[in-house]
Amino acid sequence: MKRIISVLIPVLCALLLFSCGEPDGGAKVGELDADGYYTRGTVAGGFSWSLDAEGVLTITIEEDNKAKQMDASNAEYLRAIDPLLDKVTHMEIDRFAGRISYSANSAIETVGNGARNLCASMPNLISVHFRGDKQNFWVEENGDEVCGLFYGSSSLKTVWFGDEKTENLIDLSGVGYGTPSNRDNYFSKSLFSGCASIEKAVLPRQITEITEYTFKGCTSLADIALGIGIDSIGANAFADCSALKNLVLESSGYTVGENAIPDNDGLAITVENKNDQMAIEEACAMTAVEFIVPLDDYWIEHIDAKLAELPEGKSFIIYTDTHFQSSMNRNTRKIADLVEYVRENTGIKTVINLGDPYTGEKTIEKADELFRTSVEEYFFDVFGTDGLFAVGNHDANYTTWMSVERATDDRKQVEGENGCGAFNYTLPDTNIYNSSVAHIADAVTFDSKLIDKLESLTYTAVGAEGGQYITHEGVYDQVYYSAEDMKEQAYAWAKMHYHIDDDEQKIRYIVLDTGDCGLTTKYTLGNALWTAILPTQYDWLAETLMSTPEGYDIAVVGHMLSHYEEGSSSNKQLYQILSAFRAGNKLELSVSAKNDNMAILVGDLKKFYDFSECGFEGAVFTMSGHWHQDESYVWYTDDFGTYQTNQAYRYGDSLPEDAVFYIGLNNDCQENPSDDQDTVMSRGNATENCFSIITIADDGTIFLTRIGAGEDRIFSYNS
Repeated sequence: MKRIISVLIPVLCALLLFSCGEPDGGAKVGELDADGYYTRGTVAGGFSWSLDAEGVLTITIEEDNKAKQMDASNAEYLRAIDPLLDKVTHMEIDRFAGRISYSANSAIETVGNGARNLCASMPNLISVHFRGDKQNFWVEENGDEVCGLFYGSSSLKTVWFGDEKTENLIDLSGVGYGTPSNRDNYFSKSLFSGCASIEKAVLPRQITEITEYTFKGCTSLADIALGIGIDSIGANAFADCSALKNLVLESSGYTVGENAIPDNDGLAITVENKNDQMAIEEACAMTAVEFIVPLDDYWIEHIDAKLAELPEGKSFIIYTDTHFQSSMNRNTRKIADLVEYVRENTGIKTVINLGDPYTGEKTIEKADELFRTSVEEYFFDVFGTDGLFAVGNHDANYTTWMSVERATDDRKQVEGENGCGAFNYTLPDTNIYNSSVAHIADAVTFDSKLIDKLESLTYTAVGAEGGQYITHEGVYDQVYYSAEDMKEQAYAWAKMHYHIDDDEQKIRYIVLDTGDCGLTTKYTLGNALWTAILPTQYDWLAETLMSTPEGYDIAVVGHMLSHYEEGSSSNKQLYQILSAFRAGNKLELSVSAKNDNMAILVGDLKKFYDFSECGFEGAVFTMSGHWHQDESYVWYTDDFGTYQTNQAYRYGDSLPEDAVFYIGLNNDCQENPSDDQDTVMSRGNATENCFSIITIADDGTIFLTRIGAGEDRIFSYNS
C-alpha cells in the first residue's frame, strides 16, 4: 500500500538518494579530483551535490528551480553516491522551501532491494545539518524495502536545523509539514534503527506515531521524550536500547505494541496516568522499570498545604472503597501516586487499604482480573510490605449471586435457579488471598491456632462437574470445587486476619476479616456472612491485645466495623472485648456458631477474658470503611451498665474509661455522598480522591488529617 510521509523521514530520505551526473574532471568514483572532491554533479530536478575529501556531502538547490523540490530517489544521484557511503562523515543540506520527496519504487529500480533512504547506510556519518529553520518531507512507501531515514548510520550523533546546534543531540524539531493534504506525515519503520551512537533525540511535535523498530539497536540512546501528539508506539520500537534510562510520554491514551520498550534496570518512564502505565506493562514484560506519574498542580498545592500543618507524632496512611470500575468511571486511579507523594515528603511508611477495591464483575475471570489489577498493581506493587490490606465485602464478587447489582445482567442466574449457583460467580478465597495478603505473608503474624483447627473441619464439594450455565455475557462451564478445593479455600480465608508491629513507631496494627462473603464463609461455615464470622477471631484478638508490647498504641482496622448496635451482635461483642481491654476489665460473652464447622473454629461458646493484669496505657481505636461516609462515634458502657453506641463524638467530650472510638472513613470513589455532611467529589480538583493521615500524638490524641475530599478530625480520650 502506498503511504506518503511528509515528515522528517521524507526529508532525510530525499537527501540521501539524490541522483548525480558524471563527476567533474572525469574523476572515477572513489577517487579525488584535482579540486579535492570524490565526486559531484547537478542532476535533473534542480539540485546539486558534492562529496569532498573531508567527507562532507553537500546538497544544494538551484536558485532558478521555481518548484524547489528535490527527488531523493533520483537515479543519477543514487548510482553515483552508492559506492561512497562509507566516506560520508557530515551532510550539509540546503533549505528547500518546497519539499524533499522520496519514492521507494524509484530507489529500488535504481539500486535494487534494500534501497537506502536519504541519510541511511552511512556507517561513518557523524552529523547532519539542515540549513534554515525547517524542511518539508514526504515519502512514498510502495513496499517494505524502504528503510528509515537514518537507518544503519551507526556513528550518527548530531542533527540540527538552522544555526542552533547542540552536540550529541538529534534535533528534528525543525521538520515541516507543508505536504499535500493526501500525504500522511509520520516516521517510517526503522527510522533510526541501527543508529548505535545516538544519545538523545528530539522529535517533531506533530508526529503521531512511533512505528515498529523506529529506534531498534540505538544502544547509546539514554534520554528521549515522545511529544503530546504521539498516540501509538509500535512493536519493538525501542528494542535493544540497552542504555535507555529516561523515557517521557507526554500524551495519554496511546496504544503500545509488543515488546515496544525494554525492561532496563534504572529505566524511568514518565506517563500521564496509571492507565498509560498499565498499557505499557500489558504489552511489555516490566519488572525493573520505574514509572513516574506527575501530579496535577492542584494536588501538589493541596497536599503541600495539608502537610505544612501535619501534627507531630507517629503516623500512617489509610483509605478505603476505591471501587475501581472502568464502566462506572468512579475513580481517578491516582490514589497510589498521591499517597506516594505524601510518603516521600513525610517519611510515613505504613499504608492501609480497607478493601472493596472494585465493585463486581460478570464472571469469575473478569472479577479476578480487576481484583488483581486494583490490589496488586495499584497497591502492593507500589507499597510492598509497607502495605496492609483488609478484605472487603465486594472482594469476592458477591454482588452477582446476591442479585444486587452489576455482576450479571441476567437476574435469573442466581443461586437455585437453572442449576446455577453462587459458586459460578464468587471469586475464590485463594484468589483473593494470593492477590492481597500473600504479598506480606512473611511480614505479618497469622492466627495459627485457628489455622490448626481447619484440619478438623468437614469439607464437601461445591458445584457440579460438567454442564454449562448461561448469562448475557455468554455460555460458561459449570464451576466445580472438590472437597479438597474447599479445604484449600478455608486455609486462604483463615489468613485474611493478622497483626503486624511497627517497632520503630511502636504501633500494633490488628487487621480483622469482617466478612468477605467468599466460598468459605458461604459453604464451609454455613452462610456466615458479614460480621457473623467475627467470633472465629475473638480468642486470637484477645491474645493479640494482651501481648501488645509496652509503650505501643493499637489500631484495629476492618472493612465492615460499624457504629450501630442493632445490626450485628458479633460487632457489638467485638467492641466489648476492646473496651474491656482498654479499661483493664474482665468480660464474659455468649457467642453463637452457624454450624458444626464454625463451632469448631469458635471454640467455647461461653467466652471469658480477663484483662485486669494488662495495664495497657496507650491509645486503642478502630477504623472502618464500607459505609462510604465520615463518622465519629464511641462504644462505651453508660451509667446504667448498658454497653452501647450511637453517641456522635465531638472533640472534647468527656468519655468513660472503657470508651473505644469508631472512626468511619469516606470512600475514595466519586458518587453521591451517603451523608449530607460528606463532601461531593468531582474530577479536576482536590476532591476527586479521599484518604487520611492518622497521627497519634505523645498524649494519645488521635489526629485525622484528610487529604482530598472531607474534613480533618480529632479524637481524644483525655477530656
